[in-house]
Amino acid sequence: MITGILHPTILLPALATELSDQQLRHILHHEYGHVLNYDLPLKTFLEVLCCIFWWNPVVYLLKNSLGQALEVKCDLRVAKTLGEAETPAYLQTLLDVLRRVNTQKPGQQEQAVLLGSNYLGETEAVALQRRLTVVSDYASTKKNSTAVFLAVMALLFALSYSIVLQPGYHAPPAKDAGLSDEDYIDISPETSYILRTREGEYHLYFDGEFFTVIPESELSVSPHDELKIYKE
Repeated sequence: MITGILHPTILLPALATELSDQQLRHILHHEYGHVLNYDLPLKTFLEVLCCIFWWNPVVYLLKNSLGQALEVKCDLRVAKTLGEAETPAYLQTLLDVLRRVNTQKPGQQEQAVLLGSNYLGETEAVALQRRLTVVSDYASTKKNSTAVFLAVMALLFALSYSIVLQPGYHAPPAKDAGLSDEDYIDISPETSYILRTREGEYHLYFDGEFFTVIPESELSVSPHDELKIYKE
């Protein structure tokens, strides 16, 4: 794993002593790719974003999906560096390390090189299979795929604020509000409607009788936005 934003450092677990020189080189290639891509500052920024927008589920989707995308991006960088001849060996390293992680004794897995999924609801095997498939076909993978993914997720995050969810509210009965029946009215589509006069005014009618004049700016405000509008 990588630690340190200003001074990145690659940390290797005790498991690394059991790997061959080639496997260790593959792992260092991959982790150094995270350094070159500035992935740690980006992930830190996403963590801050999750703290600020903790109620928005889209930001968690962005965080988890981007984590997997960054892993794939590093895999592609390594595959391009190693070349077509050594890429299968790199993929085998991913499999071997994951196999060693799964055979660690209880309590030691935290020290292993984790290749798990960053997708919500996906197992490590499915996530790794996705990575292996992408790297195997890296020659046909578009270079701007990560940029397109980030643009789509950013747009989805922005659009999530175009819809505001809030609970419905019903006015309390007159007796609970401390009002008499004469002081309390229930403006709803069943009891009220709006009449647009020839002069362009909007008159609110309650129980078939004129009640008040409504400014046009109030037509989109509850409860007026639920009422039918008739023309005189």
